[in-house]
Amino acid sequence: MDPIQVIELEDHDNIDTIRDRIITAQSARVLLVIPWDSPSLRKSVDLQVVQRFGEANGIDVAIVSTEGEIRTAAHEAGLPAFRSVNAAQRKAQWHKPHHEEDELAPWTPSKRKRREARRAAVERDQADAQAHHRHPAWIALKIGIFVSVLLVIVFAALAIIPDAQIVLVPQSTKITAAINVIADPAAKEVDALTGHVPSSEVKITVRDTITVPTTGKKSIPESRAKGRVIFVSQLNSPVRISQGTLVRTTATGRAIRYVLTQDVEVPAGIGAQAEGIVEAVEVGAAGNVAANLINEIEGVAALAARVSNPEPMDGGGDKEVNAVDAADRETANEQIKPKLRESALKQLQAQLGPGEFIIPESLNGTILESTFDHEMAEQADDLTLLIRVAYTAQKVKSEDANSLVFGALQAQTPPDYELIPEGMAFQRGEVTAVPQVVDLYQFPMQGTGYAAADLEVGKAVSRIAGKPIAEARSLLQDSLPLKKTPQITVFPAWFPTLPWLMFRIQTSVDPQG
Repeated sequence: MDPIQVIELEDHDNIDTIRDRIITAQSARVLLVIPWDSPSLRKSVDLQVVQRFGEANGIDVAIVSTEGEIRTAAHEAGLPAFRSVNAAQRKAQWHKPHHEEDELAPWTPSKRKRREARRAAVERDQADAQAHHRHPAWIALKIGIFVSVLLVIVFAALAIIPDAQIVLVPQSTKITAAINVIADPAAKEVDALTGHVPSSEVKITVRDTITVPTTGKKSIPESRAKGRVIFVSQLNSPVRISQGTLVRTTATGRAIRYVLTQDVEVPAGIGAQAEGIVEAVEVGAAGNVAANLINEIEGVAALAARVSNPEPMDGGGDKEVNAVDAADRETANEQIKPKLRESALKQLQAQLGPGEFIIPESLNGTILESTFDHEMAEQADDLTLLIRVAYTAQKVKSEDANSLVFGALQAQTPPDYELIPEGMAFQRGEVTAVPQVVDLYQFPMQGTGYAAADLEVGKAVSRIAGKPIAEARSLLQDSLPLKKTPQITVFPAWFPTLPWLMFRIQTSVDPQG
């Protein structure tokens, strides 16, 4: 038995490439595998060409396909067909029906197709026979049915196609209501009887700085006092008093010291004198002393000489500078309060949900930190305050306050009238604390709106269905409390009446007109 060569077809294979692959096969038995949904060998004529080509070249060709339609067509073309390669390989000999026709004989349909063609011909003959034997009344009935259906279609079109749009403007009246609303942190819900609405606490911590100019004054030393002193010897030998020797006063409340600016040579002999220049140790006017107040030498030189100032010491001076005063601190505290409050309200507003508002009058602050950059009486041109404050405030939902006003507006709405949501406005007045009650705040609320007459549109539309436009407009004006003449638009424009079907009449109420 010859081996079987399996050839798997590709989507691009056509009848020419398939014949080339068959003729170049290395075996006399060739199995053509057609992939699922492949365009190859879909036509019966292609299968017949393959069968005849194999037969002409002495090659036994079979088909493998999972599609039943292809296997059926292959059998009809004279090609063995299998569901799988294994099924084909298990067959020792592929059975092919015997064809007596020449390979160039024309293609003939299969037995199945011939049976189907004969069945269709019989059915056509039967239908023609029935048509020839029908009674003339049947033809008349058919014509009558056709005319009836046509009339139904025409009347249905006349009933369905027309469309009408009606705009009604009811009578309306303006309504105003004013109430007093109380924000209450203890309230759980809106109380229409007492006017209380729930409020809740919000918190924020604000940190800020402010710098103010100082207004205090203080004196600071600026220059040293200088002057001439006389040293008187108490020895018979010469005395040298060295530069840097200190002399001082003893008669003043506090000893004022002076330093010798250069060496002084006192001649020999008791009572001998020499002059020297001294300068105050401390800067400022305190070094200015009267004559003869410097009377003591410090150190070993005091054993050899005495000292005195025959003239006043002068030249010591102070200057006045800016300094921190208690009023400056108070000014800084007062000026930063509005800034802190404004910042706190702005940050609290950012935390609010839709429709919520802060009661500014409920804002309270607790100072957590307050630091100045200079001490009291310290020299400074500016004073900076750093402060951190924890603020709390009450917030209220606008819808809660508005609901109270809305209830008051409804209470003033006349009978057979209805409030119109459009154009309704609410205005909040100034908030004040409730006297003698902690954490309660009250504010007036005013609401304005319009109430429109309640129109019984359904009953009115039932009366105007199918009526001419002018008559329908007059009926609507007589039966409904309208502010303006109804606007009626019919489509198509040439249609003389409103639609007979009510659902084809669309009405809209424009309370504001």
